[in-house]
Amino acid sequence: MVQKGYYYWSSFFGAQSSSTIFFSLVFLGVAVQLARRNVADLEIFSVALATTISAIWLYELIYHYSFIGYFNFFRYPFFQFSDASTLLMDGTLSLLILVGYKHISVKRNYVLWGLLLIFVALYATWLLLGFPQYTDRTFKLERFLYLEDPFPAAFLLNRFSKLFLCIAWVSLFLRRD
Repeated sequence: MVQKGYYYWSSFFGAQSSSTIFFSLVFLGVAVQLARRNVADLEIFSVALATTISAIWLYELIYHYSFIGYFNFFRYPFFQFSDASTLLMDGTLSLLILVGYKHISVKRNYVLWGLLLIFVALYATWLLLGFPQYTDRTFKLERFLYLEDPFPAAFLLNRFSKLFLCIAWVSLFLRRD
């Protein structure tokens, strides 16, 4: 794998292994939080599944719209349904978390806001490094922060930003009873 240029990469059913683990944590975390409140099993499963799908597509939305080319969707004449379908689909699927709206707590949820702040800081650092892609060792944006070899840092920033976003998604279901 290293000879082909795929650094730190191992796939699991076509997805990055860390993505599979992190999004499984979303499902399990939401299921545990709801089970602690004695929610019905079918509701636990459906809300946990919808929240997991929502987390996946929210990260995809953030990731894909970090590339400069995707900003063309917001300029004339590109904003048409056929061209903006990625934006609309990702945005709509990331709203699936609203299936569990009655269990979500945002007000005074300092854990949520702290985790989102950490996510934004990590993701912004990754963008300022030039959005380096460790799989093909390329830069997708102009660099404002310089490291001698930013690709190991890109690996860590990618993984930890995704982890903190997933934990933040679970923390939506934290509630002081």
